[in-house]
Amino acid sequence: MIEAKSVLGQVIWRTVVTFAVLVLAVMAPHAQAQAVFSLPVNVSNNSGNSQFPRIAVDSSGNINLIWLDNSPGNFSVFFSRS
Repeated sequence: MIEAKSVLGQVIWRTVVTFAVLVLAVMAPHAQAQAVFSLPVNVSNNSGNSQFPRIAVDSSGNINLIWLDNSPGNFSVFFSRS
């Protein structure tokens, strides 16, 4: 009877530990994916309506930015590289 209780205790303990590891494994990527961003910046330096900014870093390390802007009187696509 004592052996059955200790075996059952080990099974329960292993189940709890396995469950905890699985929960942490699922939560860890979400915790790392959170980021704090600064307020939006008007990269076109005008009073127009800039929308849909997209940023990408190319294989040379250049930062590329595109956005729509209606400063010229109609929406146009703008591009900037740093």
